[in-house]
This record gives sequence, C-alpha cells and structure tokens, in this order.
Amino acid sequence: EEYRIQVGHYLVALNGSPQLWDVNQSEFGREVELTVQRPLLLSVEVVKQGEPLGMQVAYAGGSTLNVTEITPNTPASAPGVDLAEGDRILAVNGVRGPAGDLLA
Repeated sequence: EEYRIQVGHYLVALNGSPQLWDVNQSEFGREVELTVQRPLLLSVEVVKQGEPLGMQVAYAGGSTLNVTEITPNTPASAPGVDLAEGDRILAVNGVRGPAGDLLA
C-alpha cells in the first residue's frame, strides 16, 4: 500500500526526464519508470507586522497557491520560517479552500 501512487503525490520525472510535457509515447516499451515525490505537510507561522510577507504566489485554475519566490529579509524568509519556492499553500489562518478564497 505505501508504494502505490496516491492523490496528492507529484510526478517529477518520466523515464528519467523531468520534461513531462514533451513525452513521445511511442518511445515507451512495456515498462515506464516514474519518479514520484510524496508531499510533506507542514504548518508554518509567518509573523507579519505591517509589512509585506515577502513572497510571490501563483495559482492556475483556482486550485492551490504555489510559492514562486521568497524575498530575502522579509517575514517569509525569517529564521524558523520553513517556506521554499515550489511549496503549495493549502490553508491561511486556519482556513482551507481554493486559492481565490485564501487570497481574500
């Protein structure tokens, strides 16, 4: 069970190539090698004191917020704040929902 691909896992490479969007299926034999990354769920507190958080986010299709940039010397890059580019934000202030709701 623990070795099965599950909802929420990320496909990061196909036959060793991270370019998942440029795959020629005719090159596949009977076996395909998938590289999968399992998510790690963390709760991170960012203390904002009247200044911008210091991170850029993007979202497509209203799903989740994706951290695209962390600005140095801001609350998002403070010691003890474990945020990184590529992280997905699932909830803000305890509220979980679509990206649009989290930005409101």
